[in-house]
Amino acid sequence: MEQGDILWVDDGKTNLVHPIIFIEKKDDESFYGCIISHEPEKGNVKMEPEHFRVKDEVGEPYRVQYGPSYLVFKKYIKKDLWITDETVKGKLTDEGIAFVLANTPPNEMAVFHPKPVYIE
Repeated sequence: MEQGDILWVDDGKTNLVHPIIFIEKKDDESFYGCIISHEPEKGNVKMEPEHFRVKDEVGEPYRVQYGPSYLVFKKYIKKDLWITDETVKGKLTDEGIAFVLANTPPNEMAVFHPKPVYIE
């Protein structure tokens, strides 16, 4: 996984998924990540279309794109086990990565997330 990759966490039962932006590895079992939401509530920060790549390196459209999108203003420590499919579903541009890093707390303030978060 690379910084700015967008992955899905899937519970494998109800197919509820949530996009997670990979920021960096924390240790052998977990990583720092943040959540993209479609909700402008609770201090979420509005993202822009130029924060998202539209196509992958072979010209295929990414599944996760701008929609409108909001960055949840938290940095989470997430378990690697939650990612059941490491296929990149979306990717941030360099500008998008800089935006995420500027709009999330430092690693020292990251919150351990004991369970995946799903949207319907």
